[in-house]
Amino acid sequence: MNNKIGTNFGPFIKRNSLFDVLKKTAQAGFEAADFSLTRTYGVERENEENFYKDVKKLSDDLGLYLAQGHTPFSRGDYSKEYFLGDEWFNAQCDSIRRASYLGIPWVVIHPFTHHPKETESNRYTEEKRKEGFEINYKFYKRLKPVLNGYGVNCAIENLAENDFITNGHQPCSLYSSKELNDFLDYLADDKTFGVCLDTGHANLVAEEGVPAFIKNLGKRLKVLHLNDNFSEFLDVHLPPFYGDLPWGEIKDALVQIGYDGALCFECINRMPNDEFDMLFAEYIYKTAKLIFDRK
Repeated sequence: MNNKIGTNFGPFIKRNSLFDVLKKTAQAGFEAADFSLTRTYGVERENEENFYKDVKKLSDDLGLYLAQGHTPFSRGDYSKEYFLGDEWFNAQCDSIRRASYLGIPWVVIHPFTHHPKETESNRYTEEKRKEGFEINYKFYKRLKPVLNGYGVNCAIENLAENDFITNGHQPCSLYSSKELNDFLDYLADDKTFGVCLDTGHANLVAEEGVPAFIKNLGKRLKVLHLNDNFSEFLDVHLPPFYGDLPWGEIKDALVQIGYDGALCFECINRMPNDEFDMLFAEYIYKTAKLIFDRK
């Protein structure tokens, strides 16, 4: 595969400024980045356009393609009222605007899911499926003119929800390829909307398995969050070969559907210092080259 190999800001963001994150990402070998739009980087609205154009120029100079971006996903209020309200909607719009300054073609926007209560089971039911479907339909339909206005597309990510009673994960709204395909059929706009596959989330709750998930999505798969875990463990976003995902089969499935996006990893850095940050990033890049037959 000749697709660009990328990463999110995970390997470097906790110890570096944005500009240094980009430089070190390129230094580690990566050709693409999943840009964190969850942060404002201390820039006021009136200065945003010039700031992000400077960021894009640096990325271009580094040969680092900003293939995708991730909008805010952490919410203090997990109710459906908040998810459909103006505060959350405006936060997403702000990120879409910043993505347009950066020339990012696809932003990842999490769907609504039923967040667990610590004292209750979080089993996924038919009632939750129907309610989540309608809530997400209202939300993404409202976002569509904003996305189109800025020339940015939206990749909807498959998630896995916590269950504090079982101390594990449960399926949730749009967790499987079937639910995502059904939902995109309902949205009826494959130009604006596609799917971001998080391999770790799928490994935890999608019974079909990750390779089949990829094949079932086909051309609707636009963005990847590649990470490893153990299918009966937790959403820990490990580097390749630290869990039980079948990386060879995943590569074959991506080849079969003709996936043409970036091969972006989303791994959590637990390293102790700068030196190990770079070793962590270089490991991800080198294993990606091995998996995807890059010399």
